[in-house]
Amino acid sequence: MTTDLNTIFRIKDPLIFTIYGASGDLAKLKIFPALFALAAQNRFPENLAIVGYARSQKTHEEFRADFSK
Repeated sequence: MTTDLNTIFRIKDPLIFTIYGASGDLAKLKIFPALFALAAQNRFPENLAIVGYARSQKTHEEFRADFSK
């Protein structure tokens, strides 16, 4: 019997992923790259929302620019 690991480790239910400290180093260096890798492997459900909270005041454009570097 062959088992497809992408099927076993795929989240099927709707998901809201909340990141506290979304503008910090941990998020930039570890959390966001890990989420990107999981998304590239199709591990997330179609109904996914990622919500980030940070104390620093940034617009959406500034936030995206910080993480696209």
